[in-house]
Amino acid sequence: VVGSSAWATKRYGTPGGSGSNNGASWADGTSDIQKIINASSSGDTVWVAAGTYYPNRKATDLATIAANDRSNAFVLKSGVKIFGGFAGTETYFSQRNISTNVTILSGDLGAVGTSTDNAYHVVISSGDVGSGELNGFTITKGYAQNAVEPTVNGNTVNSARGGGIYCVASSPTLSNLIISSNYADYLGGGINIEGASSPVLSYVTLNSNTSNQEGGGLYNASSGTVSITNASFTANYALYHGGALHN
Repeated sequence: VVGSSAWATKRYGTPGGSGSNNGASWADGTSDIQKIINASSSGDTVWVAAGTYYPNRKATDLATIAANDRSNAFVLKSGVKIFGGFAGTETYFSQRNISTNVTILSGDLGAVGTSTDNAYHVVISSGDVGSGELNGFTITKGYAQNAVEPTVNGNTVNSARGGGIYCVASSPTLSNLIISSNYADYLGGGINIEGASSPVLSYVTLNSNTSNQEGGGLYNASSGTVSITNASFTANYALYHGGALHN
């Protein structure tokens, strides 16, 4: 059962936004996905309709829009479940179809097709996210480089690691994801996991991600326990170690 709590709130994301653009319904959906993540509390859910969404808020300042800033990212929030794969008309979760309703989180900021101005990370999970979940998305075009080290939710995030997903001291549920065509100068082109992290990955495809050092698909240096089930690693590349996965 999704969002079964009597106090839970459901918010809606749609490409381009519509109506009052506050995410209160499909008719009033917003393309600012981070805004409705920020507005959500533990137990709330975010439903996102098919389309492409870009991070528009710096990971270190989620209250402020910063257009085309490479430090922008979608940052997970404790207890908030974020689901893609909707057409934008559904009433029930069972109506979701992630194959038909492709929902993309893209780091392709700035000039379209130019990688070096893309977001360092598309998604960041930092610190305790409790039952937080990301489910039903394609995550693409993150370009981690430059080794800048801002603090996000009390943890250092290295901008040269984890182009697709950066997970530090965090244990989210990551399901039904395609993580494709991301890059890292250093570690984890698709996903970088570090600190005391124990994420649960299931039904995840890592495809065509690249690291200029180690862990083309996934790099894990966590002191926790990483669970990976029903995953596919294809055509990932690392210059030195672990084209698919370096643990």
